Amino acid sequence: MVILLSMTAIAMTRYYMVLKPTVYPRYFTDKKISIIMILIWIFSYLERVPPTFDLWGTVDVYPKTLLCSSYNYQNTYIDPSLMLSNIAFIPPCLVMSFSYVSIYFKIKNTRENVEKHDSTAIRNIEKEKKVTKLMFIIFVSFLICFLPMVLIDSIDDEKYYPELHVLHTVLSCAIVFINPIIYACSNKRYRNAYKAIFKSSGNGSSNQPDISCQTPRCLSTK
Repeated sequence: MVILLSMTAIAMTRYYMVLKPTVYPRYFTDKKISIIMILIWIFSYLERVPPTFDLWGTVDVYPKTLLCSSYNYQNTYIDPSLMLSNIAFIPPCLVMSFSYVSIYFKIKNTRENVEKHDSTAIRNIEKEKKVTKLMFIIFVSFLICFLPMVLIDSIDDEKYYPELHVLHTVLSCAIVFINPIIYACSNKRYRNAYKAIFKSSGNGSSNQPDISCQTPRCLSTK
């Protein structure tokens, strides 16, 4: 849940950075971003409170899959495991889809309106385009890893095919190490950032390279 909410927060941040640059500095200060990060962790733990204390289902090992998850031992109408998987997938999917589609059309329209001799603006747009492309790849990896979970849990709620449930659990966990690989393979700046982090861990340095255009001027036009 932490990963999903963090990806959603990143998508919203980039949406405001690109489409609403005038209000972005007001809403996304260091203090507010820190509060958002704390709330993400708090909510991720709170959504596990009901099954943990047997208020709505229970946390147990399901015998057919041998996986530890929210188990509907009371046979209530709404399966807590299915409900939690839908909550974890559908809202982030909608928010990220809206954000990245809006960013794509904004960059496309801005690119068409920039005069050809304005090389500085074009370079900034291309830089923002690369970062947006990277975020889109991350979003596709999110769909690949979590869409099977929702589909399989919805179609096979009685666990007639336990192997499929094990597979979607492995896929949902795979996002943890897939994202760093995508960052490193798709962008040289992230590779440089990783190198700087490893070097700084040895000598105590805190210098980190810039990995993207972080100002609203990226999409400025004359």
